[in-house]
Amino acid sequence: MKKIRPFALFVILLSLLISCAPASTPTPTMVSPTDTAASPTITAIPPTSTANPSTATLLPLAAPTFTPVSPASELPSTADFERTAISIFNAADIAALSTLGGHSDGVTGMAFLPDNGYLASLSGDLVLTLWDTQSGQKVNTLTEPGERVYNVAFSSNGNLLAVGNPDNTIGLWAVKTGELIQTLGKSKSFVMSLAFSADGSYLASGGVEGLITVWNVESGQAVTTLQAPDSPIDCLAFSPNGTLLASGNAEGNTDITLWDLESQQALHTFSGHSGNVYNLVFTADGNQLISSSGDLTIKIWDIDSGEEINTLHGHRGYVYGLALSPDGNLLASGSADGMIKLWDANSWKELRTLDSHDKYIFYLAFSPDSSLLASSVSNGEAIILWGIAQ
Repeated sequence: MKKIRPFALFVILLSLLISCAPASTPTPTMVSPTDTAASPTITAIPPTSTANPSTATLLPLAAPTFTPVSPASELPSTADFERTAISIFNAADIAALSTLGGHSDGVTGMAFLPDNGYLASLSGDLVLTLWDTQSGQKVNTLTEPGERVYNVAFSSNGNLLAVGNPDNTIGLWAVKTGELIQTLGKSKSFVMSLAFSADGSYLASGGVEGLITVWNVESGQAVTTLQAPDSPIDCLAFSPNGTLLASGNAEGNTDITLWDLESQQALHTFSGHSGNVYNLVFTADGNQLISSSGDLTIKIWDIDSGEEINTLHGHRGYVYGLALSPDGNLLASGSADGMIKLWDANSWKELRTLDSHDKYIFYLAFSPDSSLLASSVSNGEAIILWGIAQ
C-alpha cells in the first residue's frame, strides 16, 4: 500500500473542510458618492404662463392628415430628409398635419409671400423652395450651384432675396422665378448681416470690421456708408419709415447703435445687454426697438430717449430669433432652449410657450395676415408652421 505524504494529507483534509462549510452571506459594500455614475441631467419644464392667453389662442385644427407631395415611389427615404423636413403643426396639440421632404442642407432663411399662401425657404446650398401652406405641397424648387451661404435676407413682402456671397458681393434674386436680378458691388469685408427696408427700396449690409453699407436696390449703388465700432455687425434693422437703422455687434461688444440715415450719424448707443446681440426688430409704430441677446433676455428700448424701458425674461438659452406680427400685436422669440415664446407686443406679457424644436431656433416669420408663424432651427432640422388665432 502506497503511503500518503503528510502535505498531501493536509490538502485533502482542507478540501473536505471547505466543501462542508456553509456558504457565507456576502457583506454589502457601501459605494461612496464619488464612485457613482454621473447624475442624469434633468431638463426643467417651463411653468405654465399665468398671463391671460385670450389675446393669442391657437387654432384647434382637425385630426392629423398626411398629404403626399408625390407618388410614394418618388419620395426619398426618411433618412434622406428627416433633419431638413418641413412640418405643418397644430400648435394646440403639436400634431403633425403634413411632413414634406425638405432641403438637403440647413435652412438659412424664410419668408411668406404677399398672397399669404406661399412660404419661401432657402438652404445653405442655395436651394430656394416655395411651399403652398394650405396643401403642404412643394410648389417649386430653384437651384443655383455655388458655395455655401449663411447670411441672407428676404424683403418684407417676400418678393426679393439678398444673399451674401463668399466673394463679398451680394446677389439680389427674384423669389418667385429664382432669377438673379443683379449683383451688388463687392463689400470691403465678408458680409455678416443683411436687412431690407420695409418698402424694399434699400438693403443694408454689415461687415466683419464694423462697416455698414446701405444700397439702393433699384440702382445697385451704395448710397450710405457707416462705420460702427470695430466689431462684426451681427444684425441690422430698418425703422418702419426707413429713416433709422439699428445695428448690433458681436464678439464681446454688447452695445446697439441707432443711426440717422439722413445725417449718417449715431443718435443713440443702447447699453444694457451682458451678452452678444443676435437680433433686432422695430415695433410697428417705430417708437421702440426690440433686441435679443446671449444673456437670455429680450430688451425694449425707447427710440427718442435711448432708454431701456422693459426686459423680458423666460428663455433658458441664448435668444436668437425675433419676429413681430404685421398687425403689431404679437412678438415671437426663439431660443437655444428649443422654445418659442409669444408675447403681447402692447403689454409685453408672455402669452404662450411653444415647445417642439429640440435645438437652437434661429429663424421666425409671420404670414402677412399674422395668422401663421413659421419657425426653423439653426441646422434646418425642421420648419414648423403654427396656426394662430387672435
